[in-house]
Amino acid sequence: MFDLEKAISEWTARLRVHDVLEDGLAADLEAQLRDSIDAIKKDGASDEDAFAKAEARIGPLEAIADEYRKNRLDALDRRRPFRISRFFPSLAGNYLKTAWRKARREKAWPAAS
Repeated sequence: MFDLEKAISEWTARLRVHDVLEDGLAADLEAQLRDSIDAIKKDGASDEDAFAKAEARIGPLEAIADEYRKNRLDALDRRRPFRISRFFPSLAGNYLKTAWRKARREKAWPAAS
């Protein structure tokens, strides 16, 4: 006899093996699996057939984890390159002007007499 809840819990355990899938994502995927099973069961399928079809509809867990991993790495890569701020040229001019004024006020050499 097929136990639907046991099959879902085993599927969720296989899902949690992947470190990239956090608890919230795992819960969302489990809810999606349960919704798919309910929709398939409305058409008159047995629990076992509904679970197999819903699992096939969601796809292999390794592929899901790889996609989440790629998205996470892409998000991290977007932050890596150093980009000069659009305000940098105007700030550089202000820094030079401030340094010039300070150097004129606080001369390190003795005044000519």
